[in-house]
Amino acid sequence: MESSKSTLNLKTEIREKLYYNKYSYRAKFHCLGLHLLQYAGSNVNSVVQTLNSPRYKDYKPYKDKILDFHEFYFKNHHQTNNVMVRYDYNSAGVFSNDLDLLQTLELIGCPVEYTLAIDSIPKGVKYFAKEPKHKYRLYFKSKRVSDGFAEKLKEWIERYENTSTVITPCSALKYWYTPKQAKTSIVSTMFPSVVHNTWRSCYTFDSFFIDYNDESVLTLFRLMFDGIAGKQYTLLKKPD
Repeated sequence: MESSKSTLNLKTEIREKLYYNKYSYRAKFHCLGLHLLQYAGSNVNSVVQTLNSPRYKDYKPYKDKILDFHEFYFKNHHQTNNVMVRYDYNSAGVFSNDLDLLQTLELIGCPVEYTLAIDSIPKGVKYFAKEPKHKYRLYFKSKRVSDGFAEKLKEWIERYENTSTVITPCSALKYWYTPKQAKTSIVSTMFPSVVHNTWRSCYTFDSFFIDYNDESVLTLFRLMFDGIAGKQYTLLKKPD
């Protein structure tokens, strides 16, 4: 390992829960070739063979860093279970309750960002830097839906446009339920109606949400679309 620890710059993140419900700290760093460790487990020999392959010659300058992190991970996860790691290709998030342990990652020789999770957000509340436009948010569940669901949802939301009952879909949801024209000119000629029943429109996703101001919207939604309602939040401006 190459360097010594630097002055700690610890950011904070206000959350509803700790990381994975148990970890207070997250260390994040980037290193080319890090994704090779994701499924390596304890088998460091397979990683070494890959790094020595001509196909991965661009990774060779980072070989020591990659293997040093494998050693850190094997010792502190597999042997002592003091950390958890989540890979995002060539980046890694390392979670622990031991900040001093996380700081030893700097010995690998890559810049490391540290974040402290503060679980002070009340359950069922989302904070925003500015005053939110709406009072409530309802997320969907990831679920297979019946044919015609997207059209039914679209009609229900549009029914309340220009009324006192505000229902605002997120952009991803609006794109999802908006019918798409057939791209092929032959298909468009033979079947001028819109193409809506694709595999993607057969599934809702838990990233979809609607914002609204009247609590009765939640009741209406549950009556119209049984089993789709997920988590609900009250939207508030972040306290000063």
